[in-house]
Amino acid sequence: MQCCSGITEFRQYVSDYIERNGCYGRNGYNERAPFIPRVALNEFWSTERIENVLRSPPERIKASSNTIKSRYIVVFSILVFTSQPQHILAFLQAAIEDTQLPLATTPYVFSETSESRIFDDFHKHQWKFCPLEFDTEYIQNRRRILPYHIVPIVDKSRISSDGTEEEEDVNVYEVTIHPKCFHPTVQIMYENEVDMYSQLVRERAFDHVIRYYGSFETAGLRTIVLEHANGGSLKSFFRTHPPPRSQGSCERFWNSLMGLLRGLENIHEMNETQEYSKGAWILRGTHQDIKPQNILVCTNSNEDTYNVTFKFVDMGTGNIRKMKNQGLDRDAMDQAGNGMYSGPEACRDDGEAKGIRGNSDEASTRELFTMETVYWML
Repeated sequence: MQCCSGITEFRQYVSDYIERNGCYGRNGYNERAPFIPRVALNEFWSTERIENVLRSPPERIKASSNTIKSRYIVVFSILVFTSQPQHILAFLQAAIEDTQLPLATTPYVFSETSESRIFDDFHKHQWKFCPLEFDTEYIQNRRRILPYHIVPIVDKSRISSDGTEEEEDVNVYEVTIHPKCFHPTVQIMYENEVDMYSQLVRERAFDHVIRYYGSFETAGLRTIVLEHANGGSLKSFFRTHPPPRSQGSCERFWNSLMGLLRGLENIHEMNETQEYSKGAWILRGTHQDIKPQNILVCTNSNEDTYNVTFKFVDMGTGNIRKMKNQGLDRDAMDQAGNGMYSGPEACRDDGEAKGIRGNSDEASTRELFTMETVYWML
């Protein structure tokens, strides 16, 4: 397949990203090898860019951009890098997903077919896109890896002992793992959360969203500084407080709870003003993880249990989309938030959610009001 603008753009991005971020590790032959981490692919591949590549041949490649983005983003990246995006169909049909990479051999289903040639270039280039990743949730105990697998060690120093490297049976090194290859999910959620908070530019946005004071990274540690909520979470509030019984207490509680709808309005409409000229760019957000644990309680009075302010927090699964005023809106990226309170469009029974927008958050809030709050009130 001839190079289209999307392929050229991606190749340049890979080259620039590796140099800019010092993405060089070592393979099993102790050779210095370039790699690009998964988080960099997630940053590059928007739905529009995937669609641009899928539409580049004379006949569109009939694959779902949502499916590619959720489960085949590394596979797709390797194929685009080798100018063979049309072969994504073979991977989809055989359900060869990112979780199965890197491939040690040609998959059996293709080994005796003419399609086996698809995997020649794929095997050669896959190592750049599949650096070994480290995660405290999944300990890699005695894992066997192929010698071409790149370990993202960017620096190492031998811990001194009495002998030389050649004299010792075992050598111990202090190593530095490239930060982009450690806890990738945590990094994505950190970046999502910072993006969401930093776009809440209206002062009143923090009336019902926990106030954001800043964020920083140092030595691989990521910190977000937020307002202290002295009343805990809504979940703990329901557990430790009886429901209001007097009319006044009920009114104060429900007025406070309904303030969350104003918080949603500020998340969904992020611009400083709502007076737009035609064609002006609008930023719209979605929270995608609304549940009692992610609503904090700020008490306003020590004497009145129900004189409180409820505020949204934990927007690591949030997403911001950009659209033009009076133009067509588009779906938010599915960030795999909780499904218990989600609307039908965010259901993932078939593997992917479709049509997530602000009304998905509204559905989650309504479910929270009816499932949790009304039950607590009874």
